[in-house]
Order: sequence, then structure tokens, then C-alpha cells
Amino acid sequence: MAFVGRARQLSRVLAVVDDAARGRARLALVSGPAGIGKTTLIGEAVLRTGLPVGWGTCADAERTPALWPWTVALRGLVTALDPAGSGLAALAPADAAELARVLPELAPAGAGGRADEQPDSDAARLRLFDAVARVLEGLVRQAPAIVVLDDLQWADASSLALLRFLVRPYRPVPLVVIGAYRDDELDDTAAGVLDELAAHGESVALRGLSRDEVFELVAATLDGPGAQRWADEVHSRTGGHPFLARQLAELLGDPARSAGEVPAAVREVVARRTARLSSAAVTMVETAAVAGNDLLPDVLGEVCGLDPATVAALCEEGVAAGVLVRDGEPAR
Repeated sequence: MAFVGRARQLSRVLAVVDDAARGRARLALVSGPAGIGKTTLIGEAVLRTGLPVGWGTCADAERTPALWPWTVALRGLVTALDPAGSGLAALAPADAAELARVLPELAPAGAGGRADEQPDSDAARLRLFDAVARVLEGLVRQAPAIVVLDDLQWADASSLALLRFLVRPYRPVPLVVIGAYRDDELDDTAAGVLDELAAHGESVALRGLSRDEVFELVAATLDGPGAQRWADEVHSRTGGHPFLARQLAELLGDPARSAGEVPAAVREVVARRTARLSSAAVTMVETAAVAGNDLLPDVLGEVCGLDPATVAALCEEGVAAGVLVRDGEPAR
């Protein structure tokens, strides 16, 4: 799948990588709604740098072990930078015991925590975080590397705390940490941590593609005349949202399907967003959808039987959920 648009955002991420390669750990945070292209952008940046990467993705599941994205990312980085395991084998016993909480394969037989300390105490967590930091610093002293933590909106509290511990202090090593998250799905705790960390790194917010970028995306799916015919329509109907635009372009390129059909994947994205709305807001949005992209609050209030204050409040709810956008703002 061709990489389309995002030249400015990609250059900002690559600049962070270049800066880190000179010996100073850096953080980049890429945000935007589901399907906007965060993972694609990061993947393109990783591909262009050619650097070793450890990529961990948070899971939308309550039973996922704590620190799971770090477990996966560290395994990937160890495989890339220390495939023989010589660095891990040389770890001090105390560090190996700490890291076994993230990488269970390091646990010596019969190992356990201190008898006088709870495994989730502040002291135990601090020792674990310090051990992870030392191992990461040791790995990247061999070569610059990237750690990617995707879907941070689902990160457990310990994963966010470890991210904060690693990226806030100055670290003179060529390490890049890239976090990605859906900014419209953060809970208060995650939002607070990521807002704080944004001051310590490069924040890249993704929104809809431009008309020209959508044309390029559509042209990768349809032939030249088809792209010329449909690019404006796809941009108008999707607001430049790349996932939705690609789905719609594929639908338009299939003569067996109707141009008015809504792909199942698009329905799922829309349903996920509207699920965050109150029933009153859903009813209003469904009514508004019939009128097209431009909404007139007074007309909407008359049709729905709502007073202006209620319409305004429900519109704000829709904007917060990423279902509606204010005039002049890019689509999410």
C-alpha cells in the first residue's frame, strides 16, 4: 500500500530520529483518531531510517498483563540488537530478576521478589523502571534504535508510568521513543500523562488529507479517469480521512457494488465513534447526516424539536467525539 501525503509530519518524525542519532534520547508523540494513519506514518519513518525497532502495541483488553507493550517492544529490540543474548546474559543477577517482570524468560529458577516487599510497591516499581532504563541504554549504545508504543489510549497505568520515567530525564544515548494514540479515546489519566510528556518531545497531530492527497490515494486504487471523476466526491464524503477514503475508493472501483453502499469497515468506525454519544446526540447526528456536511443549527433544532441551547450542547458533544467538526477545522 503506497504511502500518501503526510510529508510535513513525516519530516518532523524523521528530524527527531536524526537528532537522537547524534546521542540524545528523544520522544515523538503521534496522535489522531482511529484510521487516520498514525501507524502508517510511523511505519514509513521506521522504514526510511532503517534503524532497529522494538514495536509494542497496547491491547484493548482488561486481562492484558501490565507492561505488555514494553514486553513486546523490548523483545523486539533485543532480537534486533542482541540476537545472541550476550548482553542479557551479562546482566547483574539483581537486574535480571527485575527485568523478569517484563521479560519472564529471564527469570532464574525459583526466583522471587524480596520477602519484605510487595511486588507492586513504589520501591519495586522504581527498581524495575531503573533496570529497564539501564538495559535500553546498554542496547542502544551499540547502535541507534527506535521503540514504538502503539495504541497508548489502551495503555495500563504501569506502561504509562514507565514511559514517563524513561523520557522525562535527559539520557545521552541514541534512542527514539515514538508513542501513538487516539486522542479522542483517552481517559483522564492517560490524557494527563501524555499532555505532560508532550512538553518533552515532538507532538504530531494527524487530521484529514488534503484534496490533492486524496486524489493521489484514489489514483492508487482507480484508473486515471476514475480518480479524476471521484476524488472530489471521496474527499467531500470522508473529510480526507485516509482509511475511509481508501474504503470508499475501493467500493467505487468495484462495478458490482453501488456507490451509495457503506463498506462494513466504515460502518464499524462510525459505530465506534457514535457509541460514545448520548442517545439524544445520536438522534441529532442521524438527522443531521441527511442534510449533508453543512449544518444549520436553527434548522436542525426545528427539525429535531430542540431549543438552541440543547442543539449547541449536543453539537459540542459530537465535536468532542470526533463525529462533527467545526467549520474551518480539519476533519478527524
